Amino acid sequence: YGAMRSGVVGYWVDERCAGRGYAPMAVALLADWAMFDPTGPRLHRMEIDILPENKRSRAVARKVGATLEGVRRAYMYINGQWRDHESY
Repeated sequence: YGAMRSGVVGYWVDERCAGRGYAPMAVALLADWAMFDPTGPRLHRMEIDILPENKRSRAVARKVGATLEGVRRAYMYINGQWRDHESY
């Protein structure tokens, strides 16, 4: 937000509810509101950063039409190590 007018999307789905389309639906609704709705913040862009091995999360990004822009090296510290993330 601010001069960049951007946001970062994160999500987590309980395994009992995985595969039912909740995450893509939630991300699509959020993006529509945040980018296009007059009551939203009118963001210019939103990004999703995903561990490369997280196939389900990558599928969510594809389902909502996100474009893979590249890999962020040592992007986030997870379980004691800096991990690369794919950036959509």
